[in-house]
Amino acid sequence: MKTKEKLLIVTVALVAGAMFGLLFRNWAAWAGSTFVLFALIYAGYWRYENWKARKGGKRDPEIEGMAVESDERSTAEAYNPNIAGQSGDDLISRDKILELYTREFNIPWQKAENLYDAGYTRLGDFSEAIPADLIMVDGINPTLARKIISRVNSEDMNGT
Repeated sequence: MKTKEKLLIVTVALVAGAMFGLLFRNWAAWAGSTFVLFALIYAGYWRYENWKARKGGKRDPEIEGMAVESDERSTAEAYNPNIAGQSGDDLISRDKILELYTREFNIPWQKAENLYDAGYTRLGDFSEAIPADLIMVDGINPTLARKIISRVNSEDMNGT
């Protein structure tokens, strides 16, 4: 969050707090309401910025470089020659990867989305994963984590 945005939140909280202080004619009401309003506005703005970043909007400048680097790597490595019907020039879309996960791992679409959103954007991402990594993903339990890793490392999945 930029300094300008923080100052705007502080200003709004001070003005609104001053209104409460004048309404109740009490400095404690002013101080308390200013503090509470600042916390609420700051938390709401923080949640809004994170929501925007998750939906593909503007990213935090501090992590922008890391995110772009990660996106480029994921896109470049997204092609998997083991998937039938895919030409060498095509990259796999998100929906095709989610469909692959639901079919190969026998999991619901939501769990496949959770895996994808956690950074497992291609089958190769699972090859170095351990069950403890996958358990951190919402909806993935230890048994399912071991099953996914076992399936990815199996011979028929690797095409050998």
